[in-house]
Amino acid sequence: MLDITDNYIKDNLQNILDGKFDDKFKPVQLKMMLEMSFLYNHISAENDSVIFKYNDVKLKISGISDIPGEFAKEHITSAIRNDVVFKSALTQFLRDKKINDILE
Repeated sequence: MLDITDNYIKDNLQNILDGKFDDKFKPVQLKMMLEMSFLYNHISAENDSVIFKYNDVKLKISGISDIPGEFAKEHITSAIRNDVVFKSALTQFLRDKKINDILE
């Protein structure tokens, strides 16, 4: 499901958080990269579903085989990113990171 660019974004979550791309992208692009990296690091495919899971938060998109192939990735990622469950998990993740940074 993930291409080379997606894997690069996935693998650079910490760099995105640390601001290492701030001089290369606009704020709206950085926000999207953060969301996508967080998403890619917390999804898995299972049977005919894609599951987003972070801590005790879980979101499942079923029936993915019914989505036309050329639209599947965008449809699935958009559906998850726009869901309140994902937004809440991302907020929790960012809060947890700030707390961990303070404690270190």
